[in-house]
Amino acid sequence: MLALSRPGRLTDIMRHREKAMATFRSAFFPIWRVTTEWSSGIAVIILCVMGVMGGAIPLLLHLLVLALSATLGSVLVMLANAYYSVDLTDEGLLCYDAYGLYRLAQWNAITGVRPVNFLGLRYLRVYSTDTTRPRWLPLFLSDMPRFADTAFTLAGPENPLVQALPR
Repeated sequence: MLALSRPGRLTDIMRHREKAMATFRSAFFPIWRVTTEWSSGIAVIILCVMGVMGGAIPLLLHLLVLALSATLGSVLVMLANAYYSVDLTDEGLLCYDAYGLYRLAQWNAITGVRPVNFLGLRYLRVYSTDTTRPRWLPLFLSDMPRFADTAFTLAGPENPLVQALPR
């Protein structure tokens, strides 16, 4: 079981990353769309509250706040894409859980896979016997066909993850 929260686990993560057969990143646009929708929605709420509390707000301020929220969303997406990758090794799937902690799901320890939709983004929750929390595998990887082919090659056709992947 790998986690960044325990001492010495970062070196385990780095060791597994070095042995990665393939590394995949999430596609930019799906995450950007969701973060822009949420940040713009929050900006509109803030503007409405400010308008009620302080009177009329100039149109230029509205546009400025919306532009800043879209920019902030884009920056957050770029940072998340730079940090959160999905790695396939000969040992298993190195992926993050719901808390953003990386863990290795060994191919023979994967017991089940469930699809989940979180804020409009589709994931597979990968359950295994080597940890209590499932890994969250994004189904919007930038090269999903290559991911599915590589997982098929490394894990075999009978693996629950391989069977759940869109092909």
